[in-house]
Amino acid sequence: MALTDAGYVLPSRIVVYTNAVDAVAPAAASLDTPGGSWVIRGHVGDEEGNGAPSFTREGGDVTTKGSMTKRAIRQVVAPVVSGVDMDFTQFTREILSLYTGTTGGNAAGSFQVEGSSDGGTTKTSLLIVWEDGTERVALYAPNVSWTGRDNIDTDSIEDAIAVPVHAGFLDSTTLTGPNGKPLRYTWISPDLFPSS
Repeated sequence: MALTDAGYVLPSRIVVYTNAVDAVAPAAASLDTPGGSWVIRGHVGDEEGNGAPSFTREGGDVTTKGSMTKRAIRQVVAPVVSGVDMDFTQFTREILSLYTGTTGGNAAGSFQVEGSSDGGTTKTSLLIVWEDGTERVALYAPNVSWTGRDNIDTDSIEDAIAVPVHAGFLDSTTLTGPNGKPLRYTWISPDLFPSS
């Protein structure tokens, strides 16, 4: 394996976009302006990178199974669940909708959360673009389920209110990967992933 200095990514800017579930990923060459109906969701993290999108992965535990005759016959791997945690530093109706799983009603000047809807989910597609000079790396997921992952902290008078959310990756209902299975997510870079 060769050293690839361009693969050493130090992001100076992160942009989070959403779209309808199963919206097609933008071309690698157009990550700066994905176009179509991809919209910037809001400010994310703070100026020091705290609360920036962080890839999560749970599961995948390997257990060796066997018998009294032969202790190691095969291994069983638990399913993997992955997603992204991030803090939106924009306190708006759109962000609160991702956190609570409800639209908040349509009354001007208020965001209403009813008991039966608090803690629901909102589904979208997701595109996160990390920028490092002219280098771009993106994470695209065609179907994510948004949930609030922690308390909204309003204690600081020096920092923006952070709304902590989790976007859990779900299988696409229409898009498939290279082996014909439902697509869950794709890493995109115009320069770092040449064809093999």
